[in-house]
Amino acid sequence: MDQSQLAGTLDIAGVQFVSDDEGWIVGRGGAILRSSNGGRTWVEQEGGVKQNLYALFMTKKYGWAVGTNGLLLHYER
Repeated sequence: MDQSQLAGTLDIAGVQFVSDDEGWIVGRGGAILRSSNGGRTWVEQEGGVKQNLYALFMTKKYGWAVGTNGLLLHYER
């Protein structure tokens, strides 16, 4: 999925880049996407939830996303 497709199909709530290349997006319906090339392309990631995600905090090793009804997702490499 490239950014032009992304803009028309996803309600984005949070975006964070942890480096010049690696970025993350969260949004409506449990959407999680990752870019490894500075945002030129995005790949959907499996979060296992359908609740809206509103914000995220990422480091190179760990990540957290928060969503509806106190939902908290944790990611670790």
